[in-house]
Order: sequence, then C-alpha cells, then structure tokens
Amino acid sequence: MKFVCFIAVCIVCLLASTSAWAQVSSNIRVKKIAVQVAPAQLDSLSVVPGSFRMKGADSLQYVWDDVRATLQWIKPPNTDSVWVSYRVFPFGFANKVYRYQYDSVANFLKPCPCRSERIPATISRDLASSITQVVLAAA
Repeated sequence: MKFVCFIAVCIVCLLASTSAWAQVSSNIRVKKIAVQVAPAQLDSLSVVPGSFRMKGADSLQYVWDDVRATLQWIKPPNTDSVWVSYRVFPFGFANKVYRYQYDSVANFLKPCPCRSERIPATISRDLASSITQVVLAAA
C-alpha cells in the first residue's frame, strides 16, 4: 500500500512540474502585418534594439521606432502584407509609470496650519500650546 501511495505522489509531482513549464513565454514575436499608409503600432512593449527583421521589404522603405514599436512606411512595398519578427522587453519604455497618482496624494500636499491636535499625545498640553503660540507668532 505504501508503494502505491509513493507511485501516486511521484506521478502527481511529475505532472505538476511539467505543467509549470507551460507558464514560461517567449519574448520573440513573429507577425504578419498589413501594409498601410498610417503608422502601425506592432506591440505595446518596447522592442530590443537591433532585433527587428522584416521579410518582403527593404530597410530603406520604412522607419522603425524601437521604443514605441511603431512602423511608418516611406515607400510601401507592392505586397499587401509583410512578415516581421522582433524581440520585446517585458515593459514599455514609452509608457508612463507612477508610484502614486497625483489625485490620490493631492490632499497630503496642501499646507495646513499647525494645530495642537496634530502634536503627539506624549507632549503635554502646556508645551503644545506654547509651541503653537511660537509658530503662530513667527508666521
């Protein structure tokens, strides 16, 4: 009975470890894009410089922006679509990143008058009132 349980545990561990590999994704992208006059954004992430390759068009026919991952045609090719391949970073360099939104911290940035209620309770009320009078007299 112990041997059967051991085999069952081994099978479950083996299946769990092989399914974990399914979560790993590649940073290589291969796409077939339509040729259009307007600038085309291929990805929301930034492209690794020097990794962009295109089949079906010469590099003098287009302008490529690695940071924004946009393609602008100077002279479109005669075909209706082209194949492109590139590698991406796990983030976009052109995207704005904030630790805090301004709206959520705006109330904490406004100056407020010094009041005795804001002084810690460890200071006596007499000392707190004298500090408040000194601050108000200086202002």
